[in-house]
Amino acid sequence: MASNKEDTEKLAAASAASYLKSQAATSAASGTTAKKSSGTTSSSKTALGGITGTYYTTPSTSTNYESNKPTYTESQAVKDAWSSVNNLKKPSSYVSKYGDQIQSLIDKALNRKSFSYDSSTDPLYQQYSESYQRQGQQASRDAIGQAVALSGGYGNSYAQSVGQQTYQEYLSKLNDMLPELRSDAYQQYQDEGTTLNNNITTLQNQESVFYNQYRDSVSDYNTELEFLYNAANDMSEQEYNRYENDLAAWQADRTYWYQKAQDDYTKSLAAATSSKRSSGGSSKKSSGTSYSLPTSYNEYAALTGDSGIMTNSEWTRRKSSGSSSVSGTNSYSDYLKAMIAKRS
Repeated sequence: MASNKEDTEKLAAASAASYLKSQAATSAASGTTAKKSSGTTSSSKTALGGITGTYYTTPSTSTNYESNKPTYTESQAVKDAWSSVNNLKKPSSYVSKYGDQIQSLIDKALNRKSFSYDSSTDPLYQQYSESYQRQGQQASRDAIGQAVALSGGYGNSYAQSVGQQTYQEYLSKLNDMLPELRSDAYQQYQDEGTTLNNNITTLQNQESVFYNQYRDSVSDYNTELEFLYNAANDMSEQEYNRYENDLAAWQADRTYWYQKAQDDYTKSLAAATSSKRSSGGSSKKSSGTSYSLPTSYNEYAALTGDSGIMTNSEWTRRKSSGSSSVSGTNSYSDYLKAMIAKRS
């Protein structure tokens, strides 16, 4: 996974190379697209990644210039390119690994009680208290024994006073320990706070590492998505531009053949008229047979200038319904012949 800009650029370059290799393999497997070489159309260009080389596949002639219009169909290569864009897996939403722990520790730090010292709850003070009391009691007994010995073995108030005084001296030493014990307790409180803050920082740093890794994966995804989108868009635009160029070439050829049909009809009509005059008005039948018969509605309209006859689809519809208007014809060609015959 990329961890900086340089790694991200390397990943994008690797993705691009891999994608173009796959497209080149597809193109090689499908073979070289045949070039078109008829009429005023231009030859096909090298296809990018296996896109359609040409849409003008059938050359225009005098009989098909209306039926061979190029139609746009998106190539499999372009479909695959857009599929690569749509199917690129997007990283899932980020899920914090330590968020709950961090929040728990922060709450603990913010809600921590202020320092206070109570010797009755200090285990160390309790240990010192038991020790000093024990030592004080022992020292008191020793002092009483010594005082009794000095008085000839008789117990007296002096000996008791000496013993009590000795015991109090030990209790006084215990009280002298309180400032030190309080200081130790405060230092422990401070250390616990420092440890708590250190733990928060450690988890935050680790969380930052995981989040940066996630951001890198998102950046890598966006880089690859941009590359795949641009590749698919370029292929799609080049392919559609090629279709538009082919369509323009077909339209130019159509204009040429339509005009040629008009010119041929004019010449044929002029020749027929001339023949009639030279033969002294001989039968119309002989002049009619000199006309080339149309095979489509457009050819008929081009030859005669009459666009008021039925189209192929209209003739078919009426024939299917049993209309009497087409009862004398068995095909659209028969119908066109009949229309020509009427004009002869």
